[in-house]
Amino acid sequence: MDENLWRRVALDTTRYVDLCKGLHETVGLLQEADAVVLPFVVIGELRAGFAHGRRQVENERVLRRFLLKDGVRVLFADDQTTHHYASVFRQLRKQGTPIPT
Repeated sequence: MDENLWRRVALDTTRYVDLCKGLHETVGLLQEADAVVLPFVVIGELRAGFAHGRRQVENERVLRRFLLKDGVRVLFADDQTTHHYASVFRQLRKQGTPIPT
């Protein structure tokens, strides 16, 4: 791989769960990554799931430990994100498949 290229990976909720289960494909991908980001919405989804589970404290501890690892960052929305969301929202509504609210 070209030394000037960064390999950044964004995890969704499913891939984070795969990581926690030790799924080799996901673990391997993250081991090769220079940076891993978790969108703030993913963290919210995970914590909502933890709240309904029997292992809330343990799952929260694992998530916090993961978020403290070198190269792991939380991805927050910014102004540009809101414009992208509005564009996707409009397109989906126009084609008859709106985002559920």
